[in-house]
Amino acid sequence: MSERWLHIGHLWTNGDPFLAVDLALGGAWHGFSEDQYDQIVHLSPQETSIAVGAGRAAVVGADGVVRDDSWMEVFVAEDGAIAIVQASGPDYRHMLADALRYPHRR
Repeated sequence: MSERWLHIGHLWTNGDPFLAVDLALGGAWHGFSEDQYDQIVHLSPQETSIAVGAGRAAVVGADGVVRDDSWMEVFVAEDGAIAIVQASGPDYRHMLADALRYPHRR
């Protein structure tokens, strides 16, 4: 089944991982003030999210093969799924389209 994706923006990465938090949960993230940052630092490679308030936040990493400093495109699907795609190359638009055709599960 093909999803319809809506481009909602892009973000710059310097190669470090970042935390993707739903706006409704943003107030529950206190970073260094409550040692929440340490939760991210001590995650194993298999863990991809942490508890934030009543929900979860995704830990997103950049792909050093693509480039450690580059743009990441952010999309949302009709079912609420989020896609964060980092790509490079002369056929950038087709690479993004190919990435968005990859099946996902909620």
